[in-house]
Amino acid sequence: NPLTYYQKHYSGLTRGKLYEVDPNLYQKLRGLGLLKHIPKIEPKYGHNPLAYYQEHYSDICRGELQKVNSSLYENLRRSGLLEQVPRKNAEARDFGSDPLAYYQKHYSGLTRGKLEKADPSLYQTLRRSGLLEQVPRKTRDLSSDPLAYYQEHYSGLTRGVLKKVDPSLYQKLRRSGLLDQVPVKLKKNTL
Repeated sequence: NPLTYYQKHYSGLTRGKLYEVDPNLYQKLRGLGLLKHIPKIEPKYGHNPLAYYQEHYSDICRGELQKVNSSLYENLRRSGLLEQVPRKNAEARDFGSDPLAYYQKHYSGLTRGKLEKADPSLYQTLRRSGLLEQVPRKTRDLSSDPLAYYQEHYSGLTRGVLKKVDPSLYQKLRRSGLLDQVPVKLKKNTL
C-alpha cells in the first residue's frame, strides 16, 4: 500500500517535498487518487501537533486550549491526538468534594463574571453543583438614583447606545420616567 509506505517513511512530508524526494511514490499516490491524504503545505504546528502542544501549552487542559488556541485544538482533534491532552489540569483541577472551599481558598471575593473568565472549569463545577449562588455577583444599586449613576458613568451617551451598552440601566431609567433626561441622537437636517 503506497499510502502506508508514505506514512511509514515520509509522514508529514508535503506533496512538493515528496515529489522532490520520491517522485515515483508521488506519481503512484496520484494515480491511485491517494494524493489527497498528503498535505499540500507544511502544517502550522509542524509534523507533530502534540509535541507543539506539549512544548507551548502543556500546563492547560483541553477546554482552556480550545479557548486559547482553537486552531491547535482542532488540529489535534482531526489528527486523533486530542485524547493525549488532559480534560482537566492535573494540578488544582481536583476540587475534591468541596469546590466551594476551593473557590474560597483561591478566588475569595471574586465575582461570578470574573471567576468564569479566570477559571472556567471551577465556575462550571460550581454551577453544576448548585453552589454558584454562594459566589457573589457584581451588583449595582440603581434603585436609589439611576439618573445619577447614568451621569457618573455614561454622561452624554445617547439612548440608543445606552440601551446596547447597559440595557438594565436603560430599562431602569425608562421605568422610572427618567429616560427623557438621556439625550436622543438628533437626525441631521438635509436642506
